[in-house]
Amino acid sequence: MRGMRRICYTIFSVFIGGCTPIGGIPNDAPVPAAPPSQAVATIAAPSTIIDARIAALCQQPGTRMARPAPMRLQCRRLLPPEGAARAILTYDGSINALPETVLEFDISALPQLRLTAYVEIPRKDGTALRLAYPGLRTQRQLMGIMRRIGATDAPE
Repeated sequence: MRGMRRICYTIFSVFIGGCTPIGGIPNDAPVPAAPPSQAVATIAAPSTIIDARIAALCQQPGTRMARPAPMRLQCRRLLPPEGAARAILTYDGSINALPETVLEFDISALPQLRLTAYVEIPRKDGTALRLAYPGLRTQRQLMGIMRRIGATDAPE
């Protein structure tokens, strides 16, 4: 459990400067598109058990669970104050809804499980910008989280 906390904390505390926008920013100079940071794995468990394991992962202090769609679960955590301020100032963010780090689990194609990591920054115009975590290190961390909930590497 301690290793899981360390992995989650690392994912949740990545600096905003290390993030890359997914798609362009409306009404601003175009930003190069970047694929989201994702991990795909296989899990041999019923969806109710997977839900419970993900819920346990989201029990970290300052983390909440959300279900934006029936087959998508999210662990959401507010950015640290310095990172949130930088994100709001850099990306024209709103101060009414603060930036969050999101780990999104897609269970729609079980036994295949997909985990996507990004920072979501609510903007003043009501839209939200998603910033990807690029890099091989992030991929390894995401696969570590997948293994902690009982998934194995997906065959290529």
